[in-house]
Parts: sequence; C-alpha cells; structure tokens
Amino acid sequence: LGTVTTTAIDPPTTTAQVTSFSQCKAYLYYDVAGGGIVGGGGGAGYNYNIASVTVNGAGDFTIFVDRDFAGAAYAVVVCVQDNAANLIWRVNGQAAGSFDIHFRTTAGVLTSPDGFSVLCFGDLS
Repeated sequence: LGTVTTTAIDPPTTTAQVTSFSQCKAYLYYDVAGGGIVGGGGGAGYNYNIASVTVNGAGDFTIFVDRDFAGAAYAVVVCVQDNAANLIWRVNGQAAGSFDIHFRTTAGVLTSPDGFSVLCFGDLS
C-alpha cells in the first residue's frame, strides 16, 4: 500500500504537528544507572518533545515536556528496565507541562530502576 513519511518536527509546532491522538507526542528513554538521557550530547538523546528530567530522590522523577500538552488529561505509558528488582510505577502527578513518576518495590519502598522509557499521547497546546 505504500509508506507515508513525515519530517521530524522538534519541538512540534502548532501548524505542523501531527494532530491524531494515536500519534506519540513525546517519548524518552532515561538511563538512571548510566546518568541520564541516552544519546547525543547536551541532553539531546533518545527523546522527542522532552525538555528535561529532574531526579527528586530515589524512585521519584519529574519529566518536563518541551511543548506543553493542551491540559493534564493525556496518556503516559511507562516501561521499566531493572535487572534486580520487581518494580511497580505510577504517575504521581500530572500537569500540561510535566509529570511525576514514582517507582516502588513490591514492599512500597521508593527505588530507582536501572532505566525507564516513557511514551505520551494526547493533544498538544
């Protein structure tokens, strides 16, 4: 049937964003054990529409998006990479321009994973 190719828009702009809700609007792979956002220099790595990540403490991370979502009602999908523990996660707080993720052991103790990835779906501002 053919292939549709679009140009990369980073950060996405109002006039050029892909508007379908099924399109990923932000993604990130964060290497906790290796020291942060993976890839090229200056924090620009395997991420899209992510401005920065703040480590608030063990197992507590705030992710700031580059171009805000239209509101706090967007989907955040998290995948955990950890070789030593069974961890659970939850989005602890969410706003148009950021979200906070907590990682805990099954005993409820905040614990940082080796790494994690995040995908976000929703409407951008």
